[in-house]
Amino acid sequence: MRKRLLRYLRRKTLPPVARDEEAIHAAVDWEHSPQIADRETLLEMAKSQGHDAAAAYFFRWISEKSPAAHPPQVPVREVLIIPAALYEQYPEFNSDGAVLIEICGRLGIPARTLAVKPFGHIDENAAQIAEELRQTGGGVLVISLSKGATDFRWALQRFPDIDAKVSAWISVAGLFRGTFYLDRMIRSPSWRTRTWFRIVCWLHGSDIRSTSSLLAGEGSLLADVEWRRDLPFPVTSIVAVPLLNHLSTYLRLRCKALLKHGPNDGLTLFADGYFPGSRIIPVWGADHFFLVPGVSRVFSQAISEYLGSRR
Repeated sequence: MRKRLLRYLRRKTLPPVARDEEAIHAAVDWEHSPQIADRETLLEMAKSQGHDAAAAYFFRWISEKSPAAHPPQVPVREVLIIPAALYEQYPEFNSDGAVLIEICGRLGIPARTLAVKPFGHIDENAAQIAEELRQTGGGVLVISLSKGATDFRWALQRFPDIDAKVSAWISVAGLFRGTFYLDRMIRSPSWRTRTWFRIVCWLHGSDIRSTSSLLAGEGSLLADVEWRRDLPFPVTSIVAVPLLNHLSTYLRLRCKALLKHGPNDGLTLFADGYFPGSRIIPVWGADHFFLVPGVSRVFSQAISEYLGSRR
C-alpha cells in the first residue's frame, strides 16, 4: 500500500519539461519599478500587477543588479553536495545531486553527496554537515539543493569554525527562510489537512518535529534568527523564475496558494531563494525542481567559475 501511494505521488508531482519564451521587457514597466526585490516589494507588485509581472521584474532585477562572481581565496579541492529533502525517495527530481556529480566529473573535480537524513531536523543535519567538513582538508565547494541550503546555512550559523573549510558555496533553489507551504499544512485550521500531512510525513520517513524546522511564518525557528551575512567565501544563488504557465498543474495550484505571501517558484518565495549579497543566476521558465532543458549548462557554468585554473 505504501509503495503504491508513493508511486502515485511521484506521478502526480513530477512537473513537465515546459518552456515559454515570453519577452521580459514587455512584462513590467522597468522605469517606474522599485530597485529592490525583498518580500514586501515583490508581494506588493504581485498584488497590484499579478504573479507574472512580479516574476519578470525579479528576473530583470537580477540581470541588472546581481554582482559578478568572485574567485575563492582558497582553491577548490573537492565538491560536497548537500541534497534536497526526500532525495532518496524522489531521485527523479535531481534532488540527490547525481547530475552535479556527473558535471563535476567532466570538469575534473571530485564530488560526492553527503547522506544527511532525507527530511531531518535542521539541527541534526547541520551537526552532520559540520562534522563532515571538519574531517576534510579544506578547499570544499559546497553545493546545496533546496532544503540543503537551510541545513548548510544553519550549520554555518551554529558552527562558525567550519568557515575555514569552505572555499565557495552554490545554492540551487535554496530555502533560505523556510517555506510557507509547510505553514499551510502544519498550521492549517483544518484537522483533516493536519492529519493528512502527518500521514504524508510518516510515509516519507519523517515527522512533524522535523518538518516544522522549515516553517517560514511568524514565530517559527527560521523567522526569529539574526542570520549571519559575513561569510568569508563567495556565494552563488541559482534561482528559478517561472511564470504561471511554466508550472505544472500541481505546482501552479501550490504557487497560487502561496501568492498571499509573495510570488514564488511553487515552494519558496522569490525573495527567499537567494543569499543576500550573493551572485544570483536566474533560470527563466524553471520551477523549484529545475527540470528544464539546458539547466546542466547553468550548473556547469556556476561550478566552473569557482575552479579557476582547474578548468
